[in-house]
Amino acid sequence: MPEEQNLVILLHAKYGNKWKKVTADIPDRTAKRLGKCEPLSVLSLGLSESIQSGSTFHPWMNNNYPSPIKCDPTIVSDSIKENEHVAFTYEVSFVKSDIKWPSRWDTYLKIEGSKVHWFSILNSLMVITFLAGIVLVIFLRTVRRDLAQYEELDKEAQAQMNKELSEWKLVVGDVFRAPSNPSLLCAMVGDGVQILGMAIVTILFAVLRFMSPASRGTLITGMLLFYMILGIAVSYVATRLWRTILCGDHKGWVSVSWRVACFFPGIAFLILTTLNFLLWGSHSTGAHFPHPLHLLM
Repeated sequence: MPEEQNLVILLHAKYGNKWKKVTADIPDRTAKRLGKCEPLSVLSLGLSESIQSGSTFHPWMNNNYPSPIKCDPTIVSDSIKENEHVAFTYEVSFVKSDIKWPSRWDTYLKIEGSKVHWFSILNSLMVITFLAGIVLVIFLRTVRRDLAQYEELDKEAQAQMNKELSEWKLVVGDVFRAPSNPSLLCAMVGDGVQILGMAIVTILFAVLRFMSPASRGTLITGMLLFYMILGIAVSYVATRLWRTILCGDHKGWVSVSWRVACFFPGIAFLILTTLNFLLWGSHSTGAHFPHPLHLLM
């Protein structure tokens, strides 16, 4: 130690005999475990900027909503000045719990009101069935009336109908014609396949518990990683669609690959950069200087 320091140890007394030996040693393998005891939750309480002489409080760690700290207004407060040493104490209590370590997140992930309301479901099904029956009856009556009218058409009306059908056949083949901007179509289809594949793979890994809510940022990191990996498959899908539109001609597939790689990420980067500059101009703490890694991703 560079200089001598005084260490003061204060034993916090509790009402009643509630002390119990938790463990005999602290293993070196991890600092988060004390023997077989594992931390399940931590509660942090804040204090005001003034210290009142003689005022104490006893918050309990297992309280969901601790009572607010109220100071006696008649006691003179000692203001905290800059570079002034403040003496304070704290205590840590290890309480044995029946909650297992893998189940520590159940309290936070529990969905309230998840009971199945069978009466409401049955009532909704009956209403839907009744409305569907009404629509079906109206549809059948309309179809029968139309069929009867078609049967009563004379030759002139039949000829007019044939003319309308012949005009419709002229535009039926438009669906098989090449689009006016095939490269943009391939880029949009490719980005859509990439986003859909990223969502499916992320949901699959989350179902298999590879992405736990205990690890913050794992979900976002996994989504970005899967999005980058699926870029290879998406380039193949876009170029394959490009060759299909051009009847097997692979000319211009490099340009299509570049459009797929820059279309959606470029739009997202432009929006996020604009929002970041707006936050920066408003002197908000949410704004940050873009890191080169962010620009690359």
